[in-house]
Amino acid sequence: LTESISMEDPENTIGILRTLKRMGVCLSIDDFGTGYSNLNYLKRFPLDKLKLDQSFVRDLISDPDDLSISRAVIAMAHTLRLKVIAEGVEKEGQRLLLTRSGCDEMQGYLFSRPVPAADCEKYLREGKSLTVGNEQPYQRTLLLVSETESWRELAQQVSTDMALKILVAATTAEAFDVLATVEVGAVIYELQAATADGAEFLSRVKQMHPTIARLVVETSVAEHLEHAITERVLGASTSPASLSSELNKAFKAYESKPVGYRPITH
Repeated sequence: LTESISMEDPENTIGILRTLKRMGVCLSIDDFGTGYSNLNYLKRFPLDKLKLDQSFVRDLISDPDDLSISRAVIAMAHTLRLKVIAEGVEKEGQRLLLTRSGCDEMQGYLFSRPVPAADCEKYLREGKSLTVGNEQPYQRTLLLVSETESWRELAQQVSTDMALKILVAATTAEAFDVLATVEVGAVIYELQAATADGAEFLSRVKQMHPTIARLVVETSVAEHLEHAITERVLGASTSPASLSSELNKAFKAYESKPVGYRPITH
């Protein structure tokens, strides 16, 4: 049932839904969060599931508001003893964030694109489901957001000396994909981007991944950033020893904070 249809005549809808429920029909509200739900009526509907609209899932990896809304809907549904189905799941990072948020079921291209009836029957008979990886032991992992070869070389040298795992992203979109799928303890932002882009990226990282240490290179956007969204500023000509020292402090700070979950990685 779409949210808008069920709310057109809620009292009549309640009667019809109760009749269907007595017949053994499983009921779910579609596109939840995009219509004009009255929560007073919603709690009276004999529902089994809510479907989280794909408009909240699409940018889940990089938009802190969409992540907050999704978590709020999931939490509310569970208090009403309802399961939640997320629509439009296309990326592993979306699946992981939703899983950590307690989402019960998901649908979308990550599972399968539309298929002929014969393939659908085969999937049903085989009990096809998404492959879930096993949790990996914690390892100090650094994410470098940079297109500069010298900084990539420096980070690689330091990571070897410190036995760090280093991941490199050339764009902020790539960086958010990494943050959604891997447990990262520290981020170094060095992109030569517009100041607003750097500030927005670091602000979102802070909101969505508050335990991660955030470092920025002064040649990019450091002078324009509020202190609240970055923890350390690195000099443009930072030495390996200095970077090692800063990263050691960053990881110690990360590891001292309570981490509510460990990402599932492959």
